[in-house]
Formats: sequence, structure tokens, C-alpha cells
Amino acid sequence: MSSNFSAIKQLEMIIRRYPLVPVDIRGVVLDYIGRTGEGMNIVLRMNNRIYDEIFVDSTPDSAKEFLRSVVQSKPDRDELSRACTAIFPNVSKLLGDIMIEEERQLEPVALSDEFFTDPSKLFRISCSSGPVADFGLTLREVQCTGA
Repeated sequence: MSSNFSAIKQLEMIIRRYPLVPVDIRGVVLDYIGRTGEGMNIVLRMNNRIYDEIFVDSTPDSAKEFLRSVVQSKPDRDELSRACTAIFPNVSKLLGDIMIEEERQLEPVALSDEFFTDPSKLFRISCSSGPVADFGLTLREVQCTGA
């Protein structure tokens, strides 16, 4: 191995030459970002065909999963979104969608009367009931399955 070998330089060369170098570009980008600490916006400026590949030509779900692996914290997402707004608008839009999805997951569930009478609506489960025993009171067995 040559003493001039640099994994970072090699990754940078692959990024700049993509798609002439046939690789899984998502893996190369993740490796490059992990080794250098550079932001996704820097990588996209090195080769805007990567933007098309990941954020225009693929499904929104695939692009969001990729973004989740690139940036984990809210401050990092905010920074990347600001950096990409003008040049790479799909990145900013998808980051906004991710933040909205995460906020919805954190919203507390409001317990209503319906929760206590029919929890299957809230949890998307199917319930059936049948008598279990009668000791002067009617007890019911409830069987539920996840949807």
C-alpha cells in the first residue's frame, strides 16, 4: 500500500466521479460524512447528481431514511435544512417532513371516553368479546389482535 493512500481522498474522488464509478453512493456518502464530519450539503455540492439520485429520483421514504442516518439531532437537521433551502430544496422539505413526523409521535395521547369504551380505534386492533362467567355480575373475556 502506498504511503500516499488516503481513504478520505479516495471517497472524495468516488463522490466527484459518480456515476462514472459504479458504487452504492449512499454507502460512500455515509462513509465520507462519518470520516470527515462534513455536512450533506458539502457532499451534494461536490456532485449534484447525488442530489438527483437520492432526493429527486428515489421515493420520499427512501430519502427520509437516508437523511435520518446522516443527521440525528434537531440542531443538525435545522442547520442542514438552512444550508440546503436554496440549492437543494427537496432536502429541506424532507427534513421538515421528518421533524413533523417526530413531533406527532411525541404528542401525548388525549384519553377520551372513547378510549375506555373502544380502545381498538386508538390502537388499531381488533377486539371480540364473549362471556366468561356469571357470578351475579356479567364478566366478559376480551381477545384482541394487532392490526
